[in-house]
Amino acid sequence: MIINENVEVTINGSNKEYWNKLGYKCSGKDKIIVNQKELPNNSHVVEQRKCDCCGKIYSNTHQKLLRTYNSFNKDVCQFC
Repeated sequence: MIINENVEVTINGSNKEYWNKLGYKCSGKDKIIVNQKELPNNSHVVEQRKCDCCGKIYSNTHQKLLRTYNSFNKDVCQFC
């Protein structure tokens, strides 16, 4: 389960064009708040989730959380 729908992203040269195409007006080193669902699959932004099995709150990068979710079709912590 997603804990926070919105996350903070720091803009840099490699992601500035991506966020500008989505309608965000940003330049280098800006920090913007975006919906977690808009993050690219390879994003390294750290998110918090609640394990659907044991209820523990845990953190990991968006990229790793997405990979785990796609494998199990639910949010699963490293202990479950």
